[in-house]
Amino acid sequence: MADSGQFLSGQSASIFGRFAASGNKVVIEQMDKQHRVYRQEISGSGILEDGDKRIRFTLPTTLFAGRAMLYVVDAQGRESRAQTITVLPSPLTTVSSANYRGASLAVESLATIFSSALATATQTATSTPLPTELVGTRVMVKDSLGVERDAPLFFVSPTQVNFQIPPGTAIGSATITVSSGFGSSSSGALQISNVMPGVFAANSTGKGLAAAV
Repeated sequence: MADSGQFLSGQSASIFGRFAASGNKVVIEQMDKQHRVYRQEISGSGILEDGDKRIRFTLPTTLFAGRAMLYVVDAQGRESRAQTITVLPSPLTTVSSANYRGASLAVESLATIFSSALATATQTATSTPLPTELVGTRVMVKDSLGVERDAPLFFVSPTQVNFQIPPGTAIGSATITVSSGFGSSSSGALQISNVMPGVFAANSTGKGLAAAV
C-alpha cells in the first residue's frame, strides 16, 4: 500500500507489498466529470526504486485533484490489487505575464498562472472579445469587495494559463480560482493594485531588452 492516502502531483510516493524483483510499472487511472478515464503509466526514470517489497516512484505532474486508482503491473502483465488515493490541488503561482513578478498585479493587466493539471489540452484564444472558457478551463477572480468575475483567457495548457485581470476588479486582496475540464479546481491569493508597471522582454523571458520602440 502507498505510504499515505493524500498526495500532490509530482510528489514521490512508495507502495509496499509483494512484487516481482524488477520490471514493474505503476499505473494510475482517474475519471473526470464527463466520466472520461485518464490512464498514466510510471516506468523508467519515474521509478526511483524497484524491488520485491517496495516500489518508490514519482507521481506525474499531470494528475488533477481528486481521487485516483493506483496499481502495479509486472513484466508479465500481472496486476496487483488496486488502491485509491487522493490527489490534492496543486498550489497556484500567479505572476505578471510581462516580467514574471507577482507581488502585485494591476487591474486589466496580463497575468500568467503556473501549476499542474490546469487544462485537459492546450488551446489559444482565436476570437475577440476574449473567451472566458477554453477546453473547459475557467479563471475566476474574487476581489476585496467579494465580487466574482470571469477572467478573459488568452491561452491555456496543462501547466500554464495566460489571462487578463478582469476590468472592474477592486483594489486589495483577491482570490483566484482555476476550474478545469477535469472537474477539479485550485485557488490562490492575489494582490490587486491600480498601477504595476511591466514591460515585455524581447526574448520572452521577462528580462533583458524590452519588446518596445
